[in-house]
Amino acid sequence: MIHIEPIQVGEHTFIGVEVKLPKTTLLTISNSRGYIMCGASKMYRIRGSEIFRCLSRKFKRDKLS
Repeated sequence: MIHIEPIQVGEHTFIGVEVKLPKTTLLTISNSRGYIMCGASKMYRIRGSEIFRCLSRKFKRDKLS
């Protein structure tokens, strides 16, 4: 399950994304300047999943720009 929710901190708005996986939960909080993320310490457990492929593409795209 994926849950997306805006987070208001003072006058700043962030986007929170929670992804529930079978053995862990991924959490990302982002805005236009960057993001923080926590979750799986052993990424090989989710390496075959579609969400991992999407996150990997975003990271590579962000890293190149």
